[in-house]
Amino acid sequence: MDDYGEDLMSEPTDWAMLKVDSQGMEKLCRIRKSDIPPEMTTLCTMEWRYPGEDQNGMPSATARTEFDRFEDAITAIIDSQFSRLVMVTTGLNLREWAFYTSDKELFMSQFNHLMSDKPRVPIRIAFFADAAHQHWMRYRATVR
Repeated sequence: MDDYGEDLMSEPTDWAMLKVDSQGMEKLCRIRKSDIPPEMTTLCTMEWRYPGEDQNGMPSATARTEFDRFEDAITAIIDSQFSRLVMVTTGLNLREWAFYTSDKELFMSQFNHLMSDKPRVPIRIAFFADAAHQHWMRYRATVR
């Protein structure tokens, strides 16, 4: 395990780590290898921008600690009946969590409940229709 949040791996064999070249810089990608239920057709991305110019776009130790606290807080929606975390990317001054959900309203209700007693975090949440799981499959196809 390194400092980029790989402790979230519920089953070590269910996750793979990739290094992805993007814009001439490296991004780290933790990706779920197992299938997700077909009814989870909505992609949810959570983006957290951080300063990282002096570290080639990678987060500082302080930022990684904040990410870990955030991930600990949302553990209940990482692998639930209505949502799955499928990918986490880090690099280019951005940490992004990608989930698929079968129920956007329930997902947000649970997320807000889990975060209700936590400090606010600077994330941007967006939802996209992705019934074929294309966002995730682009990366997963490279995992053996």
